[in-house]
Amino acid sequence: MTTLSKSLKILFVLASVFILLNALPVKAQIVQRGELLRRMDAHNKALSSLKADVVMLKTDAALGKSGDEVVKGTVNYIPAKKPRPVYIRVDWVTPKENMIVVGDDYRIIRPVVNQAFCGKKDGTKQNARLAGPLAFLNMSKDELNANYEISYPENGESVLSDGTRTVHILLTPKSTGGNYRSADLWVDVDGMPRQARVTALNNDTTTILLTNISKNIRLDAQIFSLELPKGISCTKT
Repeated sequence: MTTLSKSLKILFVLASVFILLNALPVKAQIVQRGELLRRMDAHNKALSSLKADVVMLKTDAALGKSGDEVVKGTVNYIPAKKPRPVYIRVDWVTPKENMIVVGDDYRIIRPVVNQAFCGKKDGTKQNARLAGPLAFLNMSKDELNANYEISYPENGESVLSDGTRTVHILLTPKSTGGNYRSADLWVDVDGMPRQARVTALNNDTTTILLTNISKNIRLDAQIFSLELPKGISCTKT
C-alpha cells in the first residue's frame, strides 16, 4: 500500500469514529438495544464539537507485533448537522502530517517533504480499501441497526489501558460484500467513544484511542482551512 493510501485510510477511519460518536449508549450498564437507540439520539443532539489527543495503532496481521505502527497527534471535529457538513482536522506529530475533511472533500499536507494531496472521499482511487470505514460516514442509528449486528463482548464492559471503564460494542456487517470484518467501539460511562478498532478482511487492524477530550467548545473555523506551502500545488487523487 502506498503512503498516500495509508494516509487516506487513516483519515477515513478517524472520520468513521467521529460519525459513530452520534450512535452510542451513555451508561456502562445499559446494553439493551432499545435503550441504546434512544441514547444514540440524545448524544447526537448534544454533541456540537470535539477536541482531543489521538493515538493510532496500526497492526499488520501478517507481521504480528513487528508490524505495529504507532502515531500520535491531535484532532478537532464538528459533526455534520444539516445543512452544515462534517469538519475534521487531524495533525500528526511523527511523521508530521496535516489532514482535513470538509464534507466530501479532503486535503493532506506533508510540510517536511513539500507534498499535498486533495480530492473527494467517494471518488478516490483508494475507495476499495476505504469501503469499510466509509460505510460508517453519515450513517444514522436506523442504518446502523439495519446494517450491523450489535453485540457486547466481555458482557459489554471492558477497561482500557489507561484505566477508563467502558462499554465494548462490536459491530459486525450483515452483508458480506464489504472490505472489513468488524468494528469494535469502547465507550466510557459518559457516552464518549474513547477507543475504536476497525478489522480489515486480511485481519489488519487500525485502533484509535482518544484522550484529553473536550466537548462542545468553540472551534475557530479557520483551523479547518489548510493553506498550501509556498510553491506546492495540490495533487488530485
